[in-house]
Amino acid sequence: MSLIDQMLAVDSENRRFLYLRANAGLIAGYNLMTAARGAKLGKPLMEGERFSKRALAKDPEDVRVLQTNNGLLMMLTRTERNLGNLERARQRCRDAMASSRT
Repeated sequence: MSLIDQMLAVDSENRRFLYLRANAGLIAGYNLMTAARGAKLGKPLMEGERFSKRALAKDPEDVRVLQTNNGLLMMLTRTERNLGNLERARQRCRDAMASSRT
């Protein structure tokens, strides 16, 4: 992630760099989930979501970014549910379903 952050420091609006950073957040979240470190999941997933939104603002039909965004939303749904934040989990689930329709 730090290498991608360096690339973003040079060109903070580069859509490809934004996508890479969003995808890195998804991968980090998946790895933390696999390692059963649920409490630490939120930060990389929310950062990934923030970067995916910025990339989608530049091209709302980019399939790779949409897939990453959907993965992030699904993992955020699961994380919120596991942390006992049921209403937040429901909202994340609704967001994931709306994004999937796109």
